[in-house]
Amino acid sequence: MTSPIPEYPVPAPARLVATLVVPLPFSGAGDAPHVEPFPGGQRLVQRGDAELVVRELGRTGVTGEAAPELRFRAPWPRRYGSCAVAPAGDLAVFAGPHALHAVDPAGAVRWELRHRCWAGCAGHEDFAEYADDPGHRYGGSGSAGFSADGTLVWAHVRGPLAEEWLVLDAADGRVLARTETRTSAAGSVHVPHPDPSQMGLTIGEGQDGSPLRWGRWDGQALTVDCFGDEDRVLMAVSPSGDRLLTVTHDQDTLAAHRVADGTVVAALGADTLPGHPDAHPDDEDEDDAAEVFFDYVGGFITEDVAVVGTVESDEEFGAGRHWLVDLKGMRLDDELTYPFPVTGQAHTLGDGTWFTASRTESALHVWSLATAYLEWWANPLTCLARIQIRVTATAGGGDGDEGGEWEAVITEPLDADAHGHLRRLLDDDPYFTLRLEDEEVIEVKVELLGAADRLRLAAVSDS
Repeated sequence: MTSPIPEYPVPAPARLVATLVVPLPFSGAGDAPHVEPFPGGQRLVQRGDAELVVRELGRTGVTGEAAPELRFRAPWPRRYGSCAVAPAGDLAVFAGPHALHAVDPAGAVRWELRHRCWAGCAGHEDFAEYADDPGHRYGGSGSAGFSADGTLVWAHVRGPLAEEWLVLDAADGRVLARTETRTSAAGSVHVPHPDPSQMGLTIGEGQDGSPLRWGRWDGQALTVDCFGDEDRVLMAVSPSGDRLLTVTHDQDTLAAHRVADGTVVAALGADTLPGHPDAHPDDEDEDDAAEVFFDYVGGFITEDVAVVGTVESDEEFGAGRHWLVDLKGMRLDDELTYPFPVTGQAHTLGDGTWFTASRTESALHVWSLATAYLEWWANPLTCLARIQIRVTATAGGGDGDEGGEWEAVITEPLDADAHGHLRRLLDDDPYFTLRLEDEEVIEVKVELLGAADRLRLAAVSDS
């Protein structure tokens, strides 16, 4: 009844959910528009030189429909810092070379916190004073992030003597706690946790490393843990908040960690990644020219499935690739395929979707996995099993024609009893109904592959 597992990942088709036209024109400044989750939905965020635009995309997910839009006046151009938007959309914090500015949609500065200059100068009161200084434009930088409930702002700044991590009251900018990070940052990114009392901070030190800090604020004291031996880039937090996804600074190992203590619970090496199909075989012997490694961008689409990329290492040979990773077994699952060419990184949203940007960043494409169902009918009125699967066409065919063959992955976890029930159905009668997203129905014969959650399907002739 079982067949060998395929040696390499099979293609997994992505389904286009929406195409979002961004509000500001392309500038090439390197700060791309993005979609981010907020309580009850998603929103599109785009930073321009003069303003920050926030467009709500729906309380229950991305729809592509027109939505309310907020605009926050920016205190300095986007090349000179980063920004974060409160979950409620009523405040934006800009982290710049000399200060944090909290701005409301009306343009008023709610509060300001000045700090030592990231470029090492004595300080400036106005952007015009350092607009032409390369040290300010290309120097190090910090960042800021809101807690999940919007009551706190966490900020990485330069303190009087060293870099610091601050916890501030979002309402008035009061510093509630501070601690030294013991880093020398080129830049940093905050990664929020569903628990408002926790926050992740990933710090880039150029070639020197990538320290990861995990903070907890109990209302009285700030405690900070260092995860990953100063060599882990924090990519994402799982939807439940129980796990972290990281990649090593040299991009050769992907890992899942327990949030509670930072312990690595599973890891995946880049040596499991297939080489780029357009790479010349001889390139592998020329200074690792064909080496494949993980990108720094990736994350969870569900609690047990991640999307990661190898775009940076692929770009020399052709199109960048995106991959599904099964986090339960920490294995490379499938290579994602798209109905048209996509560029750049895959940014995950934790609700089963992810997005990519168009080449000119004038639009964002939101994707999900194409899903289908296997149904076992005892008679026309009685369905004894309905299993959600992700299905891909194999080399044998598979577009609904006679003779089509597919490989499928069961996407909803089955317990031991459910697996036993499936095996009994297969032993009794291995013929199922395959119901696709467009409601097309195909009769198929099903057999188990070597893994418990993988199946092979073959279309059955009507004759």
